[in-house]
Amino acid sequence: MAEADLKSGINSVICDQNNAETWGKGMDADIHVVHSHLPDKVTFKEGTKMVIVQHGSPEHVFEISVQQGTSGSYAPGDSFALSSFMLKKANAVVTFWPRHAAIWETMTDKPVFCIPMGIKKDFWVKQDLPPLAGTPALFTAENMHNCKWPIDMFFLWPHLMKSLPDARLHVTNIPINQQNWWWPLSYMNGSKYTMFMSAMRFDATSLRNYLSATPFYYSPVRYGDHNRISLEAAACGAKIISFEGNEYAHYWVHEGDQRRQLIDLVAILSGETIERSPFLVPDIKDMEEAMLQVYKAVL
Repeated sequence: MAEADLKSGINSVICDQNNAETWGKGMDADIHVVHSHLPDKVTFKEGTKMVIVQHGSPEHVFEISVQQGTSGSYAPGDSFALSSFMLKKANAVVTFWPRHAAIWETMTDKPVFCIPMGIKKDFWVKQDLPPLAGTPALFTAENMHNCKWPIDMFFLWPHLMKSLPDARLHVTNIPINQQNWWWPLSYMNGSKYTMFMSAMRFDATSLRNYLSATPFYYSPVRYGDHNRISLEAAACGAKIISFEGNEYAHYWVHEGDQRRQLIDLVAILSGETIERSPFLVPDIKDMEEAMLQVYKAVL
């Protein structure tokens, strides 16, 4: 977002909340675009104009707060309390999902803008590479929060193998501290023998290669919310499989009962399902044009 601001002629500065040395240049900004926290002397400065970008889904923000608040840990984080404060303090609220906007609108009297989630389409372009193993291959590489982890796929994969024995599932970005559960699960039901699992986190170029090499990308984000990696995958030529609500997906599968999702997946991977007409993936220029309207409204 800051890079897009710069390209449009706005003097934009990125302040890293974990690095106080980066704060100085942004202290006298006309508008502070908040993605997490701001120093108190900025937040409570009279006349400060703020725009809060609500990244996480309302459900996930609430759930994480409850989990941390009931864990018994000392001084737990409270993302819901932070959102509550910012929704009242900021001059405008930005989200990338119409569904989220409808929820946040009930919690603030400030304008809520729903803008495109733009990606660098000049970078996220399909590369000419050999395909991933599997006929077909299915790839997923989500942040492993329970609002988007591939647990359904792990549960249904042994059944899918009965219909498509040559298919292969590729799962990366499994955190080290979760491997005590994902690996045993995969061995318990036998799915490990027809999938490739890894804790690897790719740099942008390597991820682009993987997304270019897979015919299908599985995006299990709850409620069919789209996310950045699903847009990057689509831009690299992969067909997106997600839940109803993800307008950038080429195929929708049932959200809930894994038996119904299995039926949908087998039909899709067998070429029996008619492809949807997904929304076009937005560029960062589209995102910046929308943000300019937000800035004008705030000023």
